[in-house]
Amino acid sequence: MASLDQLKRVVYISSFSKTISPNLRVGYMAGHPELIEDLAQLKMIAGLTSAELSERIVYGALIDGRWRKHAKTLRERLTAAHEKIAARFLELGFELFTEPKAGMFLWVRHPQIDFLQQEIARAQKLGAAA
Repeated sequence: MASLDQLKRVVYISSFSKTISPNLRVGYMAGHPELIEDLAQLKMIAGLTSAELSERIVYGALIDGRWRKHAKTLRERLTAAHEKIAARFLELGFELFTEPKAGMFLWVRHPQIDFLQQEIARAQKLGAAA
């Protein structure tokens, strides 16, 4: 959405915790400069800051190019794991809803297991008991 809006009204918020390290709780925002300035002021007033050491580690990784190489390696490993687990699901008789080219998730179902019907029946029992 941020790309379609060209950051006029939509604010893009993310972090580096999934790509650099889970222990680095450093995030970032991209948006219209005036809005980002206002949000930065609110952040400073509220005193919500990341640990300086974490910010320096992220800054160093971004500036010296380590992050780009690390992100590429991470994408390649994730793609390989994705392909491996998708193949294993298929071997076990599962169906893939789609075959995503990236990401951390696979959506699968087994044609002989209808989870939705089981959950509906369980919800109906809980509702009748209440």
